[in-house]
Amino acid sequence: MAELDPSQVSNWRRGDEQEQVRLWHLKLKLELERIDRRKRRMGDVSQEILERWKAEELETKSLYDLISRGLDPAKTRAFRGRISVTVRCAVKGHVLARVYATRYLPVLVPQTPYRAIIRDKEKRFAELPRDKEFRSAFPHVQFRDAWIDVWTDDDLIDSSIDYEKVALGVDRLPRHRIEEIELKGSEFDIPGLTVIQERHAATEVEYEGTVYQPSWYLLCRCGLRYLATHLVVEALSTRTSKIFA
Repeated sequence: MAELDPSQVSNWRRGDEQEQVRLWHLKLKLELERIDRRKRRMGDVSQEILERWKAEELETKSLYDLISRGLDPAKTRAFRGRISVTVRCAVKGHVLARVYATRYLPVLVPQTPYRAIIRDKEKRFAELPRDKEFRSAFPHVQFRDAWIDVWTDDDLIDSSIDYEKVALGVDRLPRHRIEEIELKGSEFDIPGLTVIQERHAATEVEYEGTVYQPSWYLLCRCGLRYLATHLVVEALSTRTSKIFA
């Protein structure tokens, strides 16, 4: 196998992330259009439902404002725009997360998402055939976890495309329409990404009789780190640009 330049593999990864962010942006745009349609046809609803819808709209607008900026070409796994708080590892200072200012609410984005189900990199690919294992294909390039998770409901997408083709009496749909249908059947997420709200200022929360401290789990090469959510809220209120976990 020909030797591959690690920077070339990094560029491939980055290009893939840029495409995922582009599609995520379009998905959020569709979500905002759906929310706007619901507001226009909204009848009499309870105050509780109204408040829940307002909260959904505010979260979606905050996320849309961030995602629409695209990735920062000068940083790895970072969006464009002002960073209000950088969260670093207390051991060696590695970046764990960034809190971005938006026109609505601040958004925390982990640098390396923590996926609780699969913790060990070596076990992560133990069941994969060797020809599909990234490390066997590029043994000299250190493997990096995926940053953005993407889920697609392929059955829903296929059935929606087939239904529309029959309804319109055509053999093929325009590319932009297929993309819209695919986006409706897709979800995007960075595990741990959080639109920060007032509730994150709580130092204790009781759930089913147990009191605990709300925290984020942040993954670092030094190990798993814990960050109480109220520390981020305090840093934002005091304009502290750097905190440690």
